[in-house]
Amino acid sequence: MDAQAMMQAYDKLVAHVGHVLHIESEEAYSEALAVLDDLFEIAGDDKDDRYGFLIDAIAKAIDEYEMSDLDIATFVAQSDSIPVEIAVLRTLIDQHDLRMKGQPKI
Repeated sequence: MDAQAMMQAYDKLVAHVGHVLHIESEEAYSEALAVLDDLFEIAGDDKDDRYGFLIDAIAKAIDEYEMSDLDIATFVAQSDSIPVEIAVLRTLIDQHDLRMKGQPKI
């Protein structure tokens, strides 16, 4: 395939899915999440699935869109600063509605 044919194929792809590859609205963001979910279902656990490139491209676009939101970016920065062990423990405590009061001291 020559460069001209690749460019034409790329243009067709972008015409159909460009809005989920370059997310600029909440509507496109929601659609990108739904499409990504569908692609995960189709690809399953196969890391070499033929849709892997598309999955990666949409996931990157979602990440870039989320990081452009100050609230989300702040949350990610805060959560990244918490040690993984503490984050897992906090998640389990929240999921099981546990309280520290009345627990034995370690």
